Amino acid sequence: GGGEDTHLFMRLHQAGLKIVWSAEAIAYESIPASRTTFQWLLRRNYWGWSIYSLVEKELYPQPKIFLVRLCKGLALMILGILALIPGLLRGKHHLYRACIRTAQGAGTIMGLLGRRTTWV
Repeated sequence: GGGEDTHLFMRLHQAGLKIVWSAEAIAYESIPASRTTFQWLLRRNYWGWSIYSLVEKELYPQPKIFLVRLCKGLALMILGILALIPGLLRGKHHLYRACIRTAQGAGTIMGLLGRRTTWV
């Protein structure tokens, strides 16, 4: 269902292992045109943030972590919604950013509730 990489890396971090970045590593990936649409970006942000919350909830079941993640999700949604009207006035980029932030917040909350489905 997805999220395996997130789960693996969060478990490695939980076990105290260090994850490092290598600027010398070269990776090539083709990106199909279907992944360049606004709708795809909305779905991807919703899904990615829901998976992160779902995995975090499983690996770190403490109520404090749940509450912090819930507050972050609500804040993202509120900030996104508040930015919609200025986004309409400032142009597509700002409007899209507001929508994506809202999708991230919704994904966060739905992940905490155990939902993995796509939003859009």
